[in-house]
Amino acid sequence: MTPSPAPCTSTSKADVIFILDFPESIGIKNWRKQLQFVADMTKQFTIGPAALRFGVVINNFSPLKLFDLNSYTLSSEQALVSTMLMSSLKYTDKALNFVQTQKMFSPISGGRDSAPDIVVLITEGTSNSVGNTISAAKNLKSSGVSIITVGVGGNLAVDVLQTLASSRADVVVASSFDTLGSVQRKLVDLICSKASN
Repeated sequence: MTPSPAPCTSTSKADVIFILDFPESIGIKNWRKQLQFVADMTKQFTIGPAALRFGVVINNFSPLKLFDLNSYTLSSEQALVSTMLMSSLKYTDKALNFVQTQKMFSPISGGRDSAPDIVVLITEGTSNSVGNTISAAKNLKSSGVSIITVGVGGNLAVDVLQTLASSRADVVVASSFDTLGSVQRKLVDLICSKASN
């Protein structure tokens, strides 16, 4: 039996970018639940230049950077919960590529050489282009980025989530947006297990 990861300490350090899947099909209520889940989860960590940092990308045909790793040094909650609804489809490959092409883990965006790079992808379904999405994830992983996938709902291609993630253990599944809170501890533990101390 694999031991549970140790929780993050005050010296834990990681650069974490959330990619929030935002298809029109999830609706405004589920969109708000997703944002609140991420906002609540980030409150479980110490945030700052010598601790964890968070950035957010909205998954869209033209991905949108909500904020960089160095945009908020104390809390990212307000930026998350005040985000407005916008039209979107599932272009996960574009969002993954966006993280790389926009150099979101670079020093100018707040990335640190001493901190592991982690992408947390939250999705309620399959990308419009599975092949391109797998390729984009492979490129990110080959550059040293760890990917954790969070699947939401009953219409999931779990095999694709496992392929996108850095390992099968890096896949988290919630049955609905209402039950996202039930996987918070597992996701926090996964991030902490990848953070440097």
